[in-house]
Amino acid sequence: MNINNIKINLINNTESKIKAFASFTINDAIKVNDVKIIGYSAEDINAMPNFMHDLLSNPVVDGLHILISMPSLKTPDGKYRNIINLTNSEVANQLNSLILDAYKQAKQEA
Repeated sequence: MNINNIKINLINNTESKIKAFASFTINDAIKVNDVKIIGYSAEDINAMPNFMHDLLSNPVVDGLHILISMPSLKTPDGKYRNIINLTNSEVANQLNSLILDAYKQAKQEA
C-alpha cells in the first residue's frame, strides 16, 4: 500500500488537546481527511480510567504523548463511531509513523 500526500494542519490553540489534523492519500486513489493528532500530558493520562494508561507508551512530542485518531462521527446517542478502521497492524504502524513524522516536521517548520 502506498501512503502519500500527507498534509498536516496545526492547531494553534494551546487549550485544545487536538494539536493538528492530518490528511493523506492511499494508492493515489483514496483521500482520507480529518485524522486527529491529539496530545495528552502524563497527568491527563493518569487521571483517565486505567485502560487509557497505555497512552503513556505513545510517542512523545514537546512533552505530550501523541495519539493519532482516525476520523469518526458522533451518533445521535452521543457515542462516537470510527469511519475508518485499520485492520492490519503493520499498515496501522506504518501510517502512524508517517503521520507522526509529518507532524514533527510541520512543528519544526512552524
